[in-house]
Amino acid sequence: MEKFKRIVQSGALYTTLISCLFYPLAALSGNAGFVMSAKRFFTILLFGFIIALTQALVSSLNLRKIFNYLIYYFILLLSFFFIFVLGGGITLNGAGTVFAIIIIYTAFFALAAGATALVRRTLLSVKKKQVPDNQPQKYKHRFED
Repeated sequence: MEKFKRIVQSGALYTTLISCLFYPLAALSGNAGFVMSAKRFFTILLFGFIIALTQALVSSLNLRKIFNYLIYYFILLLSFFFIFVLGGGITLNGAGTVFAIIIIYTAFFALAAGATALVRRTLLSVKKKQVPDNQPQKYKHRFED
């Protein structure tokens, strides 16, 4: 039950983050009158929950981190393609459009994976520097000649 609760919370978080990214991207693309319709919201909601489910699946695998990231990347790339491109009605004008979509998706994935790796590395280094609660700290003389 705890795992289900975590997936639902993660899915809601990813849905919120993706929704917040859509507005600036729509403004940058020149679509100033962007309105979040119910269809767009449920499409983003579906993708957010697929991200959460994929994260739960990949975290349960006992593989090296690089393989986890590759599995995560390909599952989400296929999900992104089927949900947003084919399900979203984006017209594909040949291989150039598909290639551009893959490049844009890969850039976003690389930014997110890099930020996640940086935060994890920072948190692990801070955690290693902390002294455990059950061990007393060594006294350091400050005013010694």
